[in-house]
Amino acid sequence: MRRSIGLPTFLAWLLVLMHGGCSRPPSSQIQGYIEGEFVYVGAPLAGTLEQRPIERGQLVKVGDLLFTLESKSEQAAVGETAKRVTQMQSRLDNLRKGGRPSEIASLEGRLKQAQANVDFWAAELTRKERLFADKTVSTAELDQAKSQRDGYRAQMDSLAADLDTMRLGAREDEIRGAEAEVESAKATLAKAQWALDQKTQKSPVTGVVQDTIYRVGEFVPMGNPVASLLPPENIKVRFFVPEPRLSEFGSWKFSVGIFIGERGRG
Repeated sequence: MRRSIGLPTFLAWLLVLMHGGCSRPPSSQIQGYIEGEFVYVGAPLAGTLEQRPIERGQLVKVGDLLFTLESKSEQAAVGETAKRVTQMQSRLDNLRKGGRPSEIASLEGRLKQAQANVDFWAAELTRKERLFADKTVSTAELDQAKSQRDGYRAQMDSLAADLDTMRLGAREDEIRGAEAEVESAKATLAKAQWALDQKTQKSPVTGVVQDTIYRVGEFVPMGNPVASLLPPENIKVRFFVPEPRLSEFGSWKFSVGIFIGERGRG
């Protein structure tokens, strides 16, 4: 069973406890002790301590800067990975939308030219066939006209297929592959950004800086705490009340954010 007391009473009891450590406590006093649960703040990555704007005894609030570690390599990794994400995203967008208007227009022009060549050599082949029937041209000339027509017809078919492909964009499997590359690059960027963020640590609680373990310029191993904090709610006074005196604490309330008291047999 626990009881709580107000701040004035707490201070009075604290003085009693401190005085009691120097002499034998009278029968009207009770014994106890004060304890604090510290919050240790470090970084999950190693590095040289670059900033530490806090000092022992300083009051800090949630979100206040505690320290920063050297982070040039992490910054470089974030910048490089961000560029890769941009490049891969541009490639994916290009695959999705197909060819650019200027590329499509150029291909359409080449297709029209190939069509004109096919029409010309088709007419020329018809004329050569009439002349061949009249034995005016040789077989070689007739074959040459036919070869020219067939060559331009194949070129026209190839250009038409390329134009259809360009208008449709890339194949689905190419797009899926590019999408996977973009997602992978984004995950790498998120990991690099996390590593960079860990080089800066802010206070997770409001409290007093109890101790600073490293100085600026020193190397901090991975996971080692740089500062210890003591929030008010983590300060506790525990005391033991004899059974006959329990009624003296029955209705006391506590009005500050510090838990006080643990009663039992003394």
